[in-house]
Amino acid sequence: MNGRANVISELLINIWEKFHEHGIEIPYPQRDLHIRSSDVGNLPTEP
Repeated sequence: MNGRANVISELLINIWEKFHEHGIEIPYPQRDLHIRSSDVGNLPTEP
């Protein structure tokens, strides 16, 4: 009657609340950058 989006939204809110009740957290993605060598000394400088 109110469309599929309302059902999906209510379902996601209920899941989010259950996660919160049980202390479940979803971490943000983490990316690490490891630089093995650098050519920074070879960059041109401005006049």
